[in-house]
Amino acid sequence: MAEEEQKKVEAEFALVKSLAQRGDALYVKIFAIKKLVLKLEAEKEEVDMNFQKIVGNLSRVIEEASQSYEEYLVVLRKWKEEKAAEEFSRETIESAEVVWVQFLSSL
Repeated sequence: MAEEEQKKVEAEFALVKSLAQRGDALYVKIFAIKKLVLKLEAEKEEVDMNFQKIVGNLSRVIEEASQSYEEYLVVLRKWKEEKAAEEFSRETIESAEVVWVQFLSSL
């Protein structure tokens, strides 16, 4: 009977030892996973910061592009006005030449 009890105790001890080894292995895996999660969170923070910098840079570029486009439109409008004024001047000169020729012809 003592031998049977000894065998039961040894079997229980072997089971406990096996469970402890599995628990240790799980603890190591959990520790590794936690460490990896911390590393990934740090990388995420870095990516978020870089993304915010890029968004800020893009906002500035868009603002500068918008201002440049507005300046372009102003210059284009002035150029068109100058072109129209030049064309009007040319037509006026041609008209004056015609009137002058007619006046000279009438003399």
